Amino acid sequence: IGPRGLFVGDLVTHLQDCPVTNVQDWNECLDTITYEPQIGYCISASTLQQLSFPVRAYKRLDGSTECCNNHSLTDVCFSYRNNFNKRLHTCLPARKAVEATQVCRTNKDCKKSSSSSFCIIPSLETHTRLIKVKHPPQIDMLYVGHPLHLHYTESDQRKRFNSDNMIGLNI
Repeated sequence: IGPRGLFVGDLVTHLQDCPVTNVQDWNECLDTITYEPQIGYCISASTLQQLSFPVRAYKRLDGSTECCNNHSLTDVCFSYRNNFNKRLHTCLPARKAVEATQVCRTNKDCKKSSSSSFCIIPSLETHTRLIKVKHPPQIDMLYVGHPLHLHYTESDQRKRFNSDNMIGLNI
């Protein structure tokens, strides 16, 4: 999402919170991301209130919910449960919503960082994932799509590793 991406020579260190030190890690992380439910991101109630705006949610043909202008290149529909356990949806600028946050599955996972935090989960089509790709020192790349497309992209590149005990995957 946005004007970022991976370039030849970039050193990938994580896919979501899954460490990548070699090609096998890359493949295992992508398999996990593919077959587990979409992971969420902790966001404080104040940030959620500041970033969100009124939306009209509707169901897609596959049963997932959309609440953003589907032509947006920066906004993503997120679902979350409020303090009364009611499922709500909000359209948020993806990068601001997920940067510098811990991953979560439920609101309870976020209570460690702040008592008034929510676990926001991207509401995407079936088999589509929002994946945070860490490749320091660059800003995280946010990928939205089928995880296997990332696998094929990596497979098309020459795989090289740095000499420091093969830390990270050079794309």
